[in-house]
Amino acid sequence: MAGGLYMMSKELAQAELLFKQFKHKEAYPIFQQLADAGDARAMYFMGIYSRLYLGVGHYNPKKSMEWFQKGMEKGDVLCAISLGYLQEEKKRDDFMKEWLPKAEELAAAGDVFAMDDIADCYFYGLGTSVDEKRGLESIDKAADAGYWLAAYDQATQYDDNGHRDTDYAKACAAYKEVSKLGYSEADYRLGFHYFQGIGVERDVKEAVRLWEKAWNLGNAAAANALGFVYSFDEKLKDDKKAFECFDKAAKAGLPLAAGNVGNCYFYGRGVKKSLSEAKKWYEVGAKAGLHSSMLQLGVILKTEGKNKEAFEVFCTAAIQGYPAAMGWVAACYEHGIGVEKSQEKVLFWLKRAAALGDQNAIANLQRLYPQNTLVKTNEELSDELPEEFLSLIHISEPTRH
Repeated sequence: MAGGLYMMSKELAQAELLFKQFKHKEAYPIFQQLADAGDARAMYFMGIYSRLYLGVGHYNPKKSMEWFQKGMEKGDVLCAISLGYLQEEKKRDDFMKEWLPKAEELAAAGDVFAMDDIADCYFYGLGTSVDEKRGLESIDKAADAGYWLAAYDQATQYDDNGHRDTDYAKACAAYKEVSKLGYSEADYRLGFHYFQGIGVERDVKEAVRLWEKAWNLGNAAAANALGFVYSFDEKLKDDKKAFECFDKAAKAGLPLAAGNVGNCYFYGRGVKKSLSEAKKWYEVGAKAGLHSSMLQLGVILKTEGKNKEAFEVFCTAAIQGYPAAMGWVAACYEHGIGVEKSQEKVLFWLKRAAALGDQNAIANLQRLYPQNTLVKTNEELSDELPEEFLSLIHISEPTRH
């Protein structure tokens, strides 16, 4: 048995080295064999393979969580940290307080995967106090040790919403280096920089090339980006190609793309118009918490005469803070669509939508209440909801993805 454990440990070390070097075709089957045999550390890497587009395995967020859960139950620290980031906000901090010190021990011992994984704990104060400098140092150490994912994370720190002073040129230079290895997420991000001409000279053809490369590795977001290019770029506009790209991305499991496929069927863009197909795809997007899909699903339900169901869908999106849905809820109360008329509720929802800058709501307030002083955009309003909406809250929490 001792020899078996030694061989397993040696195989794991080999697989980790291959993973670090971005040699996934060689690493993946080793991790898979070890994880299936019960190795908790290998389960962490299987969770990563199910979470990222790496050209092997299958992108499956649900499966990723299952691997992390199983590995954590067997005591793997990095599985626990990965699962911790997915916890509900109110539980996340206490969860990380238990596991972060153990991950810090791994990082201090030279574990590059731990170094990269714990950075967000410092950035956002999860299980510890906010310490951006420490988070950046942790990523830098892992990147300097040759870990490609840390190098990618290093690049994102110079991009929008990063934790360093924004420097698009530095971000693009770093993305290019990771792109050479074949990481599709670097291709995806770099593609946007080329498409917009930020940090590099604008080059739509290069953006398309990068997104096609990323999609060939299974990156559904890249296929969705291609769909937008073929939808709106003056020179490349091709509704049929746009639909094909959105369709690929949606069938690969991207909720945003499901909404876009729904739009294609709803408006007949690149495919024959079909409200039944549109409804099917809007339901996928709505189930994933996509507000625009909820709104369109509500419109179709109203068209079908299912006014009560339409009202409930509009309410769900409105409660989550979507201004356009608030306007529809107000319209339902104004015209008695799926609910009794109530001018009080009309004003309630229009004021909230207007406070968020919704122009239709502002126009409707002026139409319905010209004598009143209108709510100002961004005005702080009470978060209290009328009692009849409280029963919808349990189905109104958006899915994080």
